[in-house]
Order: sequence, then structure tokens, then C-alpha cells
Amino acid sequence: MSSEETPDIKTSINLLLGASVGILIGGFIGAVFLITHPVKVVTDVPDKYEPAMHYVLKGRTNGGDAWKFKATELQDGNGEVTFLETELNRWAASFKTDYPAEKASLYIEPQRPVFRLEGDKLLVSAPAVTAFGAWKRTITLSLEGEFVPDQSTLRIEPDKLYLGSFRVPGPAKDLIWKHISASYKIDEEFESLWSTVGTANIHESQLILTAKR
Repeated sequence: MSSEETPDIKTSINLLLGASVGILIGGFIGAVFLITHPVKVVTDVPDKYEPAMHYVLKGRTNGGDAWKFKATELQDGNGEVTFLETELNRWAASFKTDYPAEKASLYIEPQRPVFRLEGDKLLVSAPAVTAFGAWKRTITLSLEGEFVPDQSTLRIEPDKLYLGSFRVPGPAKDLIWKHISASYKIDEEFESLWSTVGTANIHESQLILTAKR
């Protein structure tokens, strides 16, 4: 290799590094913009969608007083029980969070989730307090996913996960969801009832639970 070629190689490497850093910075700025960009939370599917707006379908929470009776039926061995969206949200109202008073410099603290059963889809949304240093903002978390078996119980596995309007990509989605889901504490009664569920399927905006055999 001649000495005349060396500056060209160094220049190319510097340009490549500079371009990579620029891409990373641009990607970070773009992600922050989407995370903090307002979303539109609606309870009904809109006739028209605004361009570049992320819509979140929020579940209905009024009513659902039959949830405990149905849950007891399932626990007593009834093979299959159908829950409406309002009943699921009443059942899940026991989800609690307990965050430390002293915060890290970067954190996200999801609040009570609300479930939406839309056709054959499971949608979940929740407000979340997030901060980076002195910057603090309440954003909307939302996901589309399904119930999957996990050892002795069922858990939610997201196909899509959004922080605000930002869709979390690939492996980061699983890591962030693991952190979010670990934030929720479930009371013993709910945990006991949920442990009796063998499968959970969504059909025609209803949750069909079957007991373990």
C-alpha cells in the first residue's frame, strides 16, 4: 500500500463514521419527535383518518358487573366463559403500580391499562409518565397483540408496540414490553383466577376463556 493511498482510506473511514453518527442522531431525534407527538385516543373507529396521526382505540370501561360471577364460574370448572370488553376491564381494574419516589434519569412509568376487543384483535392502551433528565411528559402507550401461554399462566405478547406515535422496532419491542409489563402488580384474587385459564381467544369482540383441564 502506497503512502498516497492512506489519506484516501482515512478520509473514507472518517466520512463513514460521520455518516453513521449522523444517521444515529437523526434516528434518535425522529424517535423522540414521534414519541412526544400527540396521538388521537378514540372509542369508535373514525370514518376518516387524519394524515400522519396515530390513532389509539380505547376500551370501554362502564358496566361489566358480571365479571366476578363469570370468573368464579371459570374457577369452578365451567369449560368455557365469554367476557365482554367492559367485563374484562372491570376484572383487570385490580392492576396496581408502585413506583419509587426517587427516579432514575431515564424512566417510563405506565399507569392502569385499558383493554379493547376489536374484532379478533386484542388492543391495550395506557397513559405513561416518562422522563429524560429534566424533561418530563405523559405519553400514551398502545399495543396490538395476543394472549400466549407462559409456563403456568397466560401473558400478553405484542405484535405491535407504540410509545406515543413511535412504533418500537424488533428486539427493542420485547425488551421495553418486558419492562412495562413487569411494572404491574396483580392482586392474589386476580392471579388465582387467571391461573385457572388454559386458553384465551378473541372472536367477534369477545374474549373466550377456557379453563385448564
